[in-house]
Amino acid sequence: MADESDIWEELENSVYIHLASTLSGEVVPPSDDDSDENEPLSALRKKYRTVELSSDEEPLINKRRKTENNATSVEAVKIRSLQEARKRHDEFLVHQTTLDNVLGANGFVRVPIRADGNCFFEAATTQIDDVTPVELRDNLCDFLEENQHIFLPFVESNTNFLSSVQDLRREGRWSSDVADLLPLALAEWTQRHVTVFTRKHRTRNWLRKIPQNMCQLYYKRKLSVYNFTVYSLADGKATCFVWDETNGRRGSVEIATCLFLYLKSLPVTVKDVILYSDCCGGQNRNQYLAAAFLYALENIPNIISITHKYLETGHTQMECDSMHSAISFAKKANPVFIPSGWDIIVRMARRTNPYTVIPIRFTQILDFKYLASQIIRNTKVDKNNKRVSWFKMKVIHFCKGQDTMHFKYGFDDSEYHQLCLSSSSARRRQPDLAHIIRPRYTEKLPVSEAKKQDLLSLCRSGVIPEDHHPFYENLPTASSKVDRLEEPDVEDVIEETD
Repeated sequence: MADESDIWEELENSVYIHLASTLSGEVVPPSDDDSDENEPLSALRKKYRTVELSSDEEPLINKRRKTENNATSVEAVKIRSLQEARKRHDEFLVHQTTLDNVLGANGFVRVPIRADGNCFFEAATTQIDDVTPVELRDNLCDFLEENQHIFLPFVESNTNFLSSVQDLRREGRWSSDVADLLPLALAEWTQRHVTVFTRKHRTRNWLRKIPQNMCQLYYKRKLSVYNFTVYSLADGKATCFVWDETNGRRGSVEIATCLFLYLKSLPVTVKDVILYSDCCGGQNRNQYLAAAFLYALENIPNIISITHKYLETGHTQMECDSMHSAISFAKKANPVFIPSGWDIIVRMARRTNPYTVIPIRFTQILDFKYLASQIIRNTKVDKNNKRVSWFKMKVIHFCKGQDTMHFKYGFDDSEYHQLCLSSSSARRRQPDLAHIIRPRYTEKLPVSEAKKQDLLSLCRSGVIPEDHHPFYENLPTASSKVDRLEEPDVEDVIEETD
């Protein structure tokens, strides 16, 4: 007698094959329509006659079943695609209606234009009388060629301007290197305002008729304004020291002066100060800054130690960078015509807890180079008679009452190296630092005569408002002054030589 579990397994297989008979045809259905309920097992086995499937027939059954499932899936995909297309069409109609309402409220009417290389000219001729799209293309190309001195500043330096204009003359051509100049050329040629709407809101431009000298602004020498920023990690307060090139340069003396003024402004409860900066050796990793720290420790009673850490090159992102970004964002909507205008921009850059702005005059900048020449005698050999590499230092540390600079070449170094900045004889006759320090500049720094003439030409052309003309008219000049490119904001890699 067969085991009951085997019987049930055979019954399940028989029922499964019967259910698949509509696809395979290998199972003979029952001869009558009697219900299967409550029938004994033996009767069910007689009613459903099972058929063993060969190995060749099974793949055919599976393939047929898969084909039917795929057919169902394709139909479902088609239905979903039609539903999505209908939804997009409805959204498009709503968008078109909304767009017409907005444009109509502002006096605009949409005109159907073919989306090809002539669409700009066809759209423009709807507002210009007695000219066809082909004629407008030729006229604007002629205007570009005749006034290339105006439009050259707007194209890449390696672009062949005349050749690109000739390429633009071709019917249906738009992908020329100078095609983006056509709205500007249209505004100049028609002496009218041109409004350009695009699908991306950020690329919407308002192109107006430009004064003849406006394009030359890019070639004019401009007055430089410097901003030294300090961000306090303790309370989130930020300070900006601002000066223009007539009040100071962009060197180590100016940086040291700003740091000294900042240290003086700290609360009397501050005892130890830790500073972080980039690795620019010309500005903040040199003996002049060391002299400024020694001077600060002697003249600020509450500060007993100063530590300066230099971040790794390429990893110098700090909170000050967010300050620069906020100031740049505030500047976009507010023109600046004179250096004092930057003070307002900086204060507006952060609404809550605004940045503190300290304008720097040339009389405030201290001559820490002269101070270093008077108090520092040794910058090359440490106490172990090893040569000192300033450009490899990662940490420098100063303590009140000591003329020794402690330094590390790596953040993980366990011990400091020691550099005695003054000789033993100099320490015995160490003068009072307060009597040595003096102003770096006795008068405003001059600009070159060529730069002043460029600035005055901007005044005459109306780029700079008349209220600000006296400032530029009174700029000091010197014939020996030479204009140079500004120092880069990135860190320079300086190779130290013996």
